[in-house]
Amino acid sequence: MIIYDEMKNSRSLKNWWDKMLLDVTHSYPMINFSQLDNNFKMKTCVDIGCNIGCFSYLASKHFKKIIAFEPGYLTSTIARTKINQKEKITNVFIHNLAVGKNDGDIVKLHYDIQRGEKNSGNSSIIYETENNEYELVTTVSLEKIFSLCETEFIDYLKIDCEGAEYDILLEKDLSRIGIICGEIHVHPTMDFLKARTKLLNHMSVHFNISAQRHNFFAVNKKFNISPLKMFPGELYETQSL
Repeated sequence: MIIYDEMKNSRSLKNWWDKMLLDVTHSYPMINFSQLDNNFKMKTCVDIGCNIGCFSYLASKHFKKIIAFEPGYLTSTIARTKINQKEKITNVFIHNLAVGKNDGDIVKLHYDIQRGEKNSGNSSIIYETENNEYELVTTVSLEKIFSLCETEFIDYLKIDCEGAEYDILLEKDLSRIGIICGEIHVHPTMDFLKARTKLLNHMSVHFNISAQRHNFFAVNKKFNISPLKMFPGELYETQSL
């Protein structure tokens, strides 16, 4: 079982939480978006790769319901303990599941364990790490997430899943999502720039996108919300592969 140094005592765990909370605050814009467009509903938020729960914690103050997915057993346990037990937040539901292309796959979750400030609790079902530490996890698809959320529309989707974003989003119907904000990672079997372009091209069918090299903020074209005003980047235009 993976035990991070940051888990060994309450002070270390608090420092880890504070660091991750600051990172999440800077990476994922979170406001009452209905104030920008009253057609935008602050109902359902999905957190793919919730880690120790910092984004879900922030989102709980804005959205009616947050459905979170974290494949790591210990990180998901920390998230539940902090959010549901200590903070007594009742609108966040954390599933100890990986998100992938299909439902029900059993895959290896590899851990990237680094020491000190570099550690972020990252894990991946896509690429292996030097320490060969892993646990077996079960996957759910984007389609299954809609079912678990009991909704036809996801208002905000946050995604940070260490390379699995391509399997999760490509070739999927994204039209029933209001905002997608996330990270674009290197994939071990694909050229990064080509994979990034393919992913952003797919999203640009339904979304206006403010993009940096490894991060993006995308707003469904049905809403009058400028992604550039929410997230520093360049307005993405569809590119040839």
